[in-house]
Amino acid sequence: MEKRRASAIGSLSVSSLLALMAACAPIINPIQEDIAQKTNADLAALSISVGTLSPAFASSTLSYDVVLGSGVESATVTATKSGSGAKIEMRRADAGWGELPSGSASSALALAYGDNLIELRVTAEDAKTTKTYSVYITRLDVAARLSSLVLSAGTLSPAFDKDSAGYSATVPNAVDSIIVTAVLAQSAAAIDVRVHGGDWQPTADGSASPSLPLEMGDNRVDVRVTADDGQTTNTYAIAVHRIGNNAELAALTSGAGSLIPAFSPNIPGYAITVGTPSLSLRPTAADSYASIKARANGGAWLAVGSGSDSGALDLAAGANTIELLVTADDGVTTKTYSVSVWRQSDNADLGALTISAGSLTPAFAASTAAYSVIVANGVAAVSVTPTAAESHAGIQARMGAGTWQALTSGSASGAFSLNVGDNSLEVKVTAENGGTKSYVIGVHGISSSADLAALSLSSGILAPAF
Repeated sequence: MEKRRASAIGSLSVSSLLALMAACAPIINPIQEDIAQKTNADLAALSISVGTLSPAFASSTLSYDVVLGSGVESATVTATKSGSGAKIEMRRADAGWGELPSGSASSALALAYGDNLIELRVTAEDAKTTKTYSVYITRLDVAARLSSLVLSAGTLSPAFDKDSAGYSATVPNAVDSIIVTAVLAQSAAAIDVRVHGGDWQPTADGSASPSLPLEMGDNRVDVRVTADDGQTTNTYAIAVHRIGNNAELAALTSGAGSLIPAFSPNIPGYAITVGTPSLSLRPTAADSYASIKARANGGAWLAVGSGSDSGALDLAAGANTIELLVTADDGVTTKTYSVSVWRQSDNADLGALTISAGSLTPAFAASTAAYSVIVANGVAAVSVTPTAAESHAGIQARMGAGTWQALTSGSASGAFSLNVGDNSLEVKVTAENGGTKSYVIGVHGISSSADLAALSLSSGILAPAF
């Protein structure tokens, strides 16, 4: 039977076969179209309420991306089916499926910062054929915040808060570098770190940063977060104090002249000569966190601010020692600088004063500056023997306005010639600090002449003339 049917068809001409097919088309095409409709799981259109699908929609393209700004909190999706008997369902990520009417907008879909996945599943009329379209929505985060910030040494103060930008930390002297571990509040953002305002160095989210070198004292560490919009940034600043062990001075000056030798941090001992009863010093610490104390002649220690005057340190006449104790930031390391101070005496007193002829009136006393003496007839010259109360004082003497004669304490001067009558002998004492004091002796020389120097009458004339 089949062979006969095939033979019959095979005997038809081409033109006859084409005529036969055309006659059957009204019956075959509707059947094919009906099958295509029942298996159609395409979407005819797909759109989102904000943003733009990338790439542009095509029913054969199953995956799309949408990038939205940080201010977009929600969006709706509208899908239109191609097959009249198909059904559209939608879900968020791995949540349950829910039907979405064709051509109608979905309910508002809340968007989290970062990635949000919306899936649309189309089930054809045959209930077997399916196709799933995926929409990846990225909501940018411009908050540029960290959720955690930890140092490899030291503790942040105050405790970390994503909205607080300034912190401090203290590390031991032995810590010469530090590592920062920062965790982003939004993973799409980026982290960079730097120290001392240097070059920024990228750091992976939640991973240890490159090692950042620390100097003694204060160091600024910056952690910069760049939001996923590529423009918004937020910088967390950490003042890291590395405890120092520097107990040296950077400078030391005196309020009364120059130190000998000139100051150098590695020279601990100095000398100075002053003529005042007190002295102030101005020490400057090499490390501003070091502390300084001063004392004179083993007395009580007095705190001195770096770069500030010590205040008046009382000096005894002669030799004095001023000590400066520098304690490093670590509270353990110390260094002492000493200044040997010679205070010049201001004592310009005499301890004794004698004269070679006659007796001083009143009797000598250091506080009495004026004396008198009467010498007998025939005394043509006198000498004085002054003794300084303080051994560094200098002594000079002169008669009247004559030339000063340098004297040795405790030794007699040279001879000073006397005139008949009154003479003024001055002894000047110069203290070590340059102050002076004069002692004056009025010396009266008695004449041996009994002659009158003049004679006159109230009336009349002497004969002969006097």
